[in-house]
Amino acid sequence: MLKRPTTIEGVLKRLANFRSPEATVASKQFVAQPTDLFISTYSKSGTTWMQQVVHQLRTGGDAAFEEISSVVPWLESAVDMDIDPGMPQTGGFRAFKCHLMYCDIPKGGRYITVFRDPATVLISFYRFFEGWWFEPGSITLDDFARELFIKDVP
Repeated sequence: MLKRPTTIEGVLKRLANFRSPEATVASKQFVAQPTDLFISTYSKSGTTWMQQVVHQLRTGGDAAFEEISSVVPWLESAVDMDIDPGMPQTGGFRAFKCHLMYCDIPKGGRYITVFRDPATVLISFYRFFEGWWFEPGSITLDDFARELFIKDVP
């Protein structure tokens, strides 16, 4: 049985293997078309909701998919999910989920971002990770915030 980390260091080590190097390279080499739409948000800020909205609008309400990322792929993880991001998509234009920084997102397309209260994002992010990425109760919200949430803020 795989044991979840109980320390911030353990979580960081686990996150280091979240995405393959090939997927990262593919997302950096992706060439945007002028009609491509990138849903670029910070994690836990409404990305999945916006993927649903975009897909429903571009297809007139198509819900014939098992998981939203199969029809609005996560650009940075598409290769790891066996999705070719360069392929045409249903609905007339391609749409992608991204959690990339502005400097890393492919340029030349169209962009939607969603903003959410950072305090609410932190709690949602923590609850999302707790029990999946680390053992429940092993990492405090304060430690999580300090090491995983605000550490990378410039």
